[in-house]
Amino acid sequence: MFMKIVGVVLVLMLFVSACSDAPGATDRSPTATPPSSPPLGAAPTGDLPSATLDAGAAGTLEGGAGTHCWTFRGAGRCVDFIGPVTNVDPLAVAPGQALTLDFEAGPPLELSASWYEVAGARSEVNAGARVWHNVFEGFIAPDLRPSGLTVDAPDRPGEYVLVVFGRWAPGDISYGFYLRVE
Repeated sequence: MFMKIVGVVLVLMLFVSACSDAPGATDRSPTATPPSSPPLGAAPTGDLPSATLDAGAAGTLEGGAGTHCWTFRGAGRCVDFIGPVTNVDPLAVAPGQALTLDFEAGPPLELSASWYEVAGARSEVNAGARVWHNVFEGFIAPDLRPSGLTVDAPDRPGEYVLVVFGRWAPGDISYGFYLRVE
């Protein structure tokens, strides 16, 4: 009987310690914003490395940092967003225009990209960024060029969100870019 009680106590201690706010614990709630992070939808600052999209003469955009798991000063932290976070106003680019990604964290170990058409998509402006709330129509899987850091704008005119997901040694981050192809 004594061994059963000890076993139950050990299991409970393990469960409580796994759910604590100890260093390294992660928060996966859909609206969580860590205390050291900017408000929901704010442009990436502080501990998260930035990402930019260079559209040549059309300009450069800083990506909105969305869902991420990143090591902050030795402690891991995860934050989930309900949808992509982007710049407020779309950057106008030409159909098929080459767009180059640059990451403050350096080239990622893994990289994926997806275009989403935003016709009818709901969003709101919050803390200097656009936060998208619903599933997009018209998913397009772009081809990343051999360098892995260049993607072409869609060929058809319209407004799009480019969602880029990268993984580095300290963690992973999704970035969003809002563009208008005209």
